[in-house]
Amino acid sequence: MGIGEKESSGTISLYPNPASNKVHVIFGNRIHSGSIQVYDIQGKLIFQEKVLNSHEISLEVNSFSNGLYFVLYKCESSSFYRKFSVIH
Repeated sequence: MGIGEKESSGTISLYPNPASNKVHVIFGNRIHSGSIQVYDIQGKLIFQEKVLNSHEISLEVNSFSNGLYFVLYKCESSSFYRKFSVIH
C-alpha cells in the first residue's frame, strides 16, 4: 500500500494511509445507523462516534501518536475493521 492509496475491502475504504491529519472513511453504501471505533495497537479504545445517514466521515488524527490503528465499523447486521498508520 503506497502513500495516498485507498485500502478497500468489504464495505468501507480508508484514505490516505498512512495519514498525518485526517483519515477519510468511505462507506460502500449509505449508512443509516452504525458506529465507528478506533483502537490503538494495544487494543485501547481511543475514539468512538455514531454514524447516522452518512456515506463518508473524516477522523481527525493529528493528535494521535505515530503508529498503527484499527477502525472498527459496526452496524445492525455486520462489522468490519481496517487498519491505518499515523505518521507525523
